[in-house]
Amino acid sequence: MKAMGRVGLLSPVTRISLVLALLVAGAAAAQPCPPGTTIPNFRFVNSSQDFPRQVTYAWDAPSGAAADTTYQVLRAVAGDYCSPFSAFTVIAETTSRIHTVTLETADRVYQFWVRVKDCDVSAPGSWLDDSFVVPPSPPVIAISGTAANQVTLSLTQGDSRTAAVVLERAGADGYFRQIDTKYFYDICPAGTVLSEIDFGLAPGTYSYRAWAFNQGTTQQIYSNTVTVTVSGSSAELPIVNFYSASPASVAPGEAATLSWSTTGGDSASIDQGVGPVPTSGSVVVHPMTTTTYTLTVTGLGGATVSRVQVIVTPSPLPGEVAATIVTVVSSPGLNGAFYRTAVQLSNPSGSLAFGRLVYHPKERSGSAGDSFVRYTLQPRQTLQFPNVLGLIGTTGNGSLDVVPEGGATPVIRARVYNDAGSLGTTGVTEYGLPPGDALSGGDSGVLLAPSDFQKFRFSVGLRTLDSGATLTFTLRDAYGSELKKFTQNYPATYYIQRSAAEFFEGITFTGDESVTVTVTSGSAFVYATVADNITNDPAIQIARRLP
Repeated sequence: MKAMGRVGLLSPVTRISLVLALLVAGAAAAQPCPPGTTIPNFRFVNSSQDFPRQVTYAWDAPSGAAADTTYQVLRAVAGDYCSPFSAFTVIAETTSRIHTVTLETADRVYQFWVRVKDCDVSAPGSWLDDSFVVPPSPPVIAISGTAANQVTLSLTQGDSRTAAVVLERAGADGYFRQIDTKYFYDICPAGTVLSEIDFGLAPGTYSYRAWAFNQGTTQQIYSNTVTVTVSGSSAELPIVNFYSASPASVAPGEAATLSWSTTGGDSASIDQGVGPVPTSGSVVVHPMTTTTYTLTVTGLGGATVSRVQVIVTPSPLPGEVAATIVTVVSSPGLNGAFYRTAVQLSNPSGSLAFGRLVYHPKERSGSAGDSFVRYTLQPRQTLQFPNVLGLIGTTGNGSLDVVPEGGATPVIRARVYNDAGSLGTTGVTEYGLPPGDALSGGDSGVLLAPSDFQKFRFSVGLRTLDSGATLTFTLRDAYGSELKKFTQNYPATYYIQRSAAEFFEGITFTGDESVTVTVTSGSAFVYATVADNITNDPAIQIARRLP
């Protein structure tokens, strides 16, 4: 041990300097941790395409964070999409809530994350991007089987430069439409043979192809095209009432429970080694990596397929809800109506955009682990899913969340329409609502009933966000007199829609009533629908925040 010498008296200047140094050091170490436990809305802003690529990310402040809070940007690197990542290392510290990173080494996969310095406060997920200057090789697709109203395909991707493979189908019109996307954790290791069931098909001839991409080149590298003729059956397809994973995010090897309810099926199975399962039930899984679990239910009318995803942390993708379509439906309605939902997505950026549309069925507390369909958009591309719930493998009504996993948040529009066959359609347009548009604590909004209940029917619905909500509803007649008032607690990610008479427990509506909703705690979208009793033409109104 080194001996310590005697210390003499300090001069006044030295003492002042020492005090200042101690104050500065103490201030640097004393950054208070915010009460909020997560950094919300960690998001992609924009990127360049030429190597070396630059990508800009932004995030919102945690609840209660000081304006001068210091954030750390961290990075992990892998040699390709099928190789393990290095440990996260800090590459920047900033008090700003926007930062640009450089992908300076070619042919690498990068993962970026943000946290508060010296605090256990971070974004719930990270962003993936790559710097490949060589596109992936073409995928290979083949027909492996057919049955009434369905086709079974095999899909193989032979290299690990691939971020994802998009599967497309063309019918009699010859126009190829997306039906699924397989991400890198589905297709790794390179050369894995994937099985895909395309179900619910009308009798006819169909063509299939796939294309692979990475984010560094954004090129669409197409497979071969295969064509097949499908027979039909008059029997009804099985219905998946719900399929969900809980929790939706686990550590490697931890347990997640897959739960499902179906009707009309004789048998069911789940892939990823689970095997045959009851047509309704649950099973515990222990994934080591992020895994998509596909439920296939088979009956006389063919097979219905639905998918859920369990993310294994540290999460490779952010998985935060960017927008919500408050009500979607694929179901018979009153007076001979049959409602469906078409969804359009448009990529506003010059980079690839991809993610999930997650469906939350009615009157269940939902999560990010609910069933979904993936989307992939080229720069500036617009894409339509004509019957989005059919692609997800379900019917009924609920809500739909947009969960970006790469690139910009798409502009999303949905049309809920009454399908009258040869007589055409009547419908209403909805737009994706960001979480900030929801009513939150202290907010109020108003919904208006139609003036003539002989001509129109009126329903009230809501969808809570991930903290649930306590809502007070006040019903008034056309003259402002209070008819009924009640307060109700609703769980997280919960959707319900009821006829107005049922919602207000038997109140008879005569016309021009108003519904005021006030939020005590939490957040929710609250809305009303009006439908014409003769044409079934629907309309929707959202309860907007009052000044």
